[in-house]
Amino acid sequence: CSNLTDAQARRLGIRARGSDGNYLVHTLNNTVLATPRALIAFLENNYNEEEYIKSISKLYIIDLYSLKNKLNKYDINVDFIYPDIVSNYRLNIENTLYKYLENNSDGNRNQELPVVSNVIIDEILDEKYSLNKENVPCKKVKVTIEYENDLGYDKSGTITLVKQDKYYYIVEYN
Repeated sequence: CSNLTDAQARRLGIRARGSDGNYLVHTLNNTVLATPRALIAFLENNYNEEEYIKSISKLYIIDLYSLKNKLNKYDINVDFIYPDIVSNYRLNIENTLYKYLENNSDGNRNQELPVVSNVIIDEILDEKYSLNKENVPCKKVKVTIEYENDLGYDKSGTITLVKQDKYYYIVEYN
């Protein structure tokens, strides 16, 4: 967890009353949304593989493309990313999709940025994926992405997930 100072509270209008009047509170990341691993724990107790895969896919897309909610270009959630590719994934996102994302640690960013309003799961396919020179079973999840405002970002994509132990991880997004 990291301290977002008052950036998240400013966007949400969360204030506290103190002896010197009202002030914006400081929040920790994921204050508004349960952390992905907490969601996974919930899903595991009511485990349904298809719903689990749908939930991971939706959360991934919402987090990836809701740039307005990002603090800076390094604010990249890797909870659902296959552990062996996390470093490359971070570099790729920092240098492509998040490359021109202005820092918002002071809450004064003026960029118009996307916020995902809905993710529709169009199809889940059982396929094979080449991982570490081995063909492993995977799930290909085709999604449609809707935004609060159309700013020209991807409106569809395919997420590839592989299972390691009891968790599904994203290994590719196109």
